[in-house]
Parts: sequence; structure tokens; C-alpha cells
Amino acid sequence: MLLVHGVGLDGELYAAVAAMLEGAGPLAPAVVRRRGYDGRSATADHGRHLDDLAGLLDGRRPRSVVVAGVSGGATLALGLALRGHPTLAAVVAHEPLLGPAQHERITASMVRLAAEPGPAAVEGFLRRLVTDATWESLPPAVRERAVAAGDVVPEAPGFGAFAVEPGALGRLTVPLTWTVGRRSPPWRHEAAAVAAGAGVAVVELDCVHTPQVEDPPGFVRVIAAASETSVPRPAGATEP
Repeated sequence: MLLVHGVGLDGELYAAVAAMLEGAGPLAPAVVRRRGYDGRSATADHGRHLDDLAGLLDGRRPRSVVVAGVSGGATLALGLALRGHPTLAAVVAHEPLLGPAQHERITASMVRLAAEPGPAAVEGFLRRLVTDATWESLPPAVRERAVAAGDVVPEAPGFGAFAVEPGALGRLTVPLTWTVGRRSPPWRHEAAAVAAGAGVAVVELDCVHTPQVEDPPGFVRVIAAASETSVPRPAGATEP
């Protein structure tokens, strides 16, 4: 079980989810500290992050692994599912990017961030990403770390450039569960509806963009269910 964080808000926010998963059985969750957030390496592009996740899966052979991600972490998890890996059993993705409409929205927000890439601009970007109410609910130390870390400005364009096209969802060879926040803006729900139309399982959670903070029990239930029911399909296989 790998838990992947998004842009700005690091893996420490997964503490409650990881603790619940550990108590739910032999799921052995591991929170991934991505490049730029691990204190040792520089921020990487989207492809390098996918390579890192694939390397982590290589190290877990022959066990099957479920990967769950939120926001940018969900986009990476979805990218990993599309790339495929023999150890990847299932993916849970909370509000990943799905083009082209979401790509345009995120790109517009990044243009505002790039215009003046200081702490105030970073905070504004994250507020637009998770909503003001969610941002204000985060512990002060988390907000301060996100604004001061310097990871958001160099990392954000890579995620903005990557947005899965809806047609690609039909090429998935592992089960995907797409979660969306009940209080998320309409464009997030529109993306979830597109995913549902492509045959992806969609689950609504009691949150906005950060279920690991706003609805840990609900997010854990979805992850646990994916772990119990995931059976990898051969490449090219279709649902009966």
C-alpha cells in the first residue's frame, strides 16, 4: 500500500489514514515522500515521479500493491495505472487531473502563481486548489511548511502539463476507484462524471479536495475495499 501526496501538502497529512489502515489488517501502508519533499533531492518532473513510484513497486515484488493518491498524488497514481506495472493491483485517486477542461483551469491558476512566485502567491495557489475553508482548517504548521518549502513553484507546471485525456481511461488494465469530494466545485464533479461514463468506479466522500484530512474514515474505507477486491486484468482485457 503506497500513499502519494500532492503539490505543496506533504505526506505528513496522511498520518490518520495510515494509522487507520494499519489497524484495518495486513495492508502495511507506506507514505511516499516524493522528490523535493524528502529533504534529500530536488523537485522532479512528472515522468521522474512516475519512475520513482515504479521503482518502489519493483521493490515490493511479488506482492500486489494498491496505490492511493490525492490531488497531484492522484494524478501520479492515475499515470502509473496507465503506464502499468506487474505489481500494481489497484489505484484509488481523489480528484486527479482529467483534461482538457481541468487542465485549462489548473494552468490558469499556475499563470497567476508564476506571475509573482512568492509566499503569498503560493498560498493563493493552494487556497484555489483546496478551497479557502479547507486551507483554514489545516494546522498552522502545515500551512507554514507548504508556503515556505519552495516546492510548489517549480513542481506545479509539471502537473499542469499532465492531464489524462478521458479516452485513456478505457485503456486501464488495473481497477481504478475515483473519489470526489461531496463539497467540491462542480468542475470536479464533472470530471468524476466523465470517469464514471468511461466505466470507472466513482465514490463521493464527505470532503472537498483533501480526504486524508477532512474524511480519513471514508477514504480508508475506499482504499480497504480496493485492496480486498482488486484483481489485475491482463493487458487488453475488457470487463465482461
